[in-house]
Amino acid sequence: MTGQRARGGRRTTDTNIPDRMHGTDIDRSNSLADLAAKVQAEHKAVTDALSKAVEHALQAGAYLTEAKEQVKHGQWLPWLKRCGVSSRTADSSTVLPLSRGELNRSPS
Repeated sequence: MTGQRARGGRRTTDTNIPDRMHGTDIDRSNSLADLAAKVQAEHKAVTDALSKAVEHALQAGAYLTEAKEQVKHGQWLPWLKRCGVSSRTADSSTVLPLSRGELNRSPS
């Protein structure tokens, strides 16, 4: 019955199998150590990329705000179309620079 479910849903274990095979000693596994390092590296890459994405979004919002002030009445939507930006995206993006102070402000 080794490795199968016993009554009550508990898994039985074979005492002849070394601990490393049961997964109880993860520090000894080179494979798991390598995978942990890879996971950490990828997680850092994601957080770095997200940080850069926020920076780019804020800058795009600042440019859109500046452009909106310069575009004549009725020309905003055609200008956005020329940029390849939807009005919804532009509306969201122009709010970001206004929120920049809130993003940088530390919680009290």
